[in-house]
Amino acid sequence: MEYNILLVDLSYILSRNIYSISNWKKAGEYTERDVAKSVFQTLSKLFKDYKISASKIIFLSDSWSKEYSGYYRTFLIKDLIEYKGDRRLSQEEESISYMNEIKMKSKEFIINNFGKFGIPTIKQEGWEADDLAWLSTNLLYDITPGKNLLITKDSDWKYLLSPRMDY
Repeated sequence: MEYNILLVDLSYILSRNIYSISNWKKAGEYTERDVAKSVFQTLSKLFKDYKISASKIIFLSDSWSKEYSGYYRTFLIKDLIEYKGDRRLSQEEESISYMNEIKMKSKEFIINNFGKFGIPTIKQEGWEADDLAWLSTNLLYDITPGKNLLITKDSDWKYLLSPRMDY
């Protein structure tokens, strides 16, 4: 299938690839560069194995806001969120903590470097990728002929479909 633009949920693809790497490498044995390489390979696999082609790939990324101490939606419900405080982590939790650290470093690496290869990242302070996907669906409906594609596992994005946006 040929698409104009692939809008890729950066958080999803990072989580997916870090999880995959962590199944065969232990915490400390992989870096953000390993994750970035696997993300690039995943994009290549989309084209090769799933016969998807596109004029442009764009990552959509959540972006933390200083003003809201997180995301705008989280700010709105902050009184409903519990904080667990300082505690010692189990070995499994240490592995998860490492995965989260690598995810943040990988995200920064991809944002700073993939644009040099024509794969930019769109982010807006305080916005979640869901918000950007909604805006993109609406904007692309009027300005691009043909189809575009959302790539995520987030089922909420199914509500963003249009005659010009697939999931």
